[in-house]
Amino acid sequence: MIYKILLISLFAVSSFASTLDTNTLLTLDLDEVKSVVQAHINKSHEIAIKSQQDGTEKEKEGDVVYELKKALLIVLARPNRDFMSEKILPDIEKQLDRYNAYFPTLESLTKESARLLKDKEAPTKVQSAYLYVIENIIAELQPQLKKVPASKKVFKLIADSNIKISSKLSSFRRLEKMENNDFDPSGHARKKLAEVEGKKTKPWWKFW
Repeated sequence: MIYKILLISLFAVSSFASTLDTNTLLTLDLDEVKSVVQAHINKSHEIAIKSQQDGTEKEKEGDVVYELKKALLIVLARPNRDFMSEKILPDIEKQLDRYNAYFPTLESLTKESARLLKDKEAPTKVQSAYLYVIENIIAELQPQLKKVPASKKVFKLIADSNIKISSKLSSFRRLEKMENNDFDPSGHARKKLAEVEGKKTKPWWKFW
């Protein structure tokens, strides 16, 4: 367990997207993922406390949020087939909300995911992980799309990103027995936004 947690922590503290691997994340059980996430939350607290002591709260706020973003990425970059996100995400959201940073962080991850999914030089396993990020963001925000404007904003960002799943990525996910090999994130987001905005054909009698 300790080895796997150290391995995942090494990936999380790296600033290079090329270290992200869904298969590695899937080797961790709930307690192990909680331990890794809590380590990043603790680190964010340490940075926050130190910044309060030396009067650099504003300057260090970005570092605090960055630690929490890494915790969020660990949960989102894997399929939620075990419903792990429901058990862990609320605490990360609560931590980010202290800085009004939950939705801005989702926006940041959406942009990062779109960029990597369009990058022909990006490793396929990394693209697969970031596709899960997009899929999980969609799953998290879709139920609140009508009531929460910030959720709608993230959906619009996904729709406007025009994300396309390459045949190479689709084949990779099939070989790895992953889900949603032909999922169209941008098309799905556009469809759901149209439904929320009421862009439907009127009944014939309302034209008279």
